[in-house]
Parts: sequence; structure tokens; C-alpha cells
Amino acid sequence: MDEAYTYQPASNRLGQLARSITKGSTTTRLRLDYSYGGSGNIGSVVTTDLTTSVATTRVLTYDSFNRLKSVADNGVTKGSYTYNAYNQRVSKSAGAVTTYFLYDFDGNLLAEVDSAGVVNTSRAGAEPGTLFNCPLSSRIPGELVDN
Repeated sequence: MDEAYTYQPASNRLGQLARSITKGSTTTRLRLDYSYGGSGNIGSVVTTDLTTSVATTRVLTYDSFNRLKSVADNGVTKGSYTYNAYNQRVSKSAGAVTTYFLYDFDGNLLAEVDSAGVVNTSRAGAEPGTLFNCPLSSRIPGELVDN
């Protein structure tokens, strides 16, 4: 695999990436062109297969807090994201699949749950495919916490 990088002179941001990938006897040459929004986030990436001249434009949108809101390829939304007031991602939708992210009171990610309520990934001791088998927090309900 060969790569070449070109940076934008005024900002030193990545402007273009050229890549050659060889698998067996087939070599694919790609060029990725990057553009940025006013807040410095990547706004779009145009990927061109230089072998076939087919281009895909990926557009990334952000909310007013510069958090990734959606990703679209050639105008088709591939993913969208929502966040809570603590800047934690609380949902991700990709196609027909929505995943919810559950956190404890300290902001630690506990689990990823699908729209049917099935735990797919757990960091809190619950087995995938089951409901929680542990408390959401070590705090006692109604306990006063001095911060």
C-alpha cells in the first residue's frame, strides 16, 4: 500500500490523500479530498476510485456543540447520532437499526441496547441478550451527595 498526503498550506489540515492498494494482481488507486467547515470539523470527503472514475461524497454534519450529528454518502444518510446534556452519545441510528447507550451516574458507559431493549454490549456485568443483572449505580436512591 502506497500513500501520499497533501496538506492545506494556510491551516496545515489534510487536504488530500492518495492511496494505492494491491490485492493479488489487482491494484486500486483512490484519492480522498477533504473539506472543512467553519469550526474546523471535516465537512465532506470525496473518495474517487481513480481506476474506475467513480466518486462517493461523504458529508458529515455537526450540531451547535460540534458533535457529529449525521453521516451521508451521496445524499443517503448512513448514520445519525443524538447526545444528552453531558455530551454523551445516547443513540446511534444506522439504516433501520437504532442503538441506545446507557450510562451510570458517574458518566461511565454501562451498555448498548437495541430498540427492543436487548443488551448487545455490556460493561456492567450483564450478559449480551439479557436485561441488567446489576445496579445502575452504587449510589443509594435518595442519598445526598456532596459535590
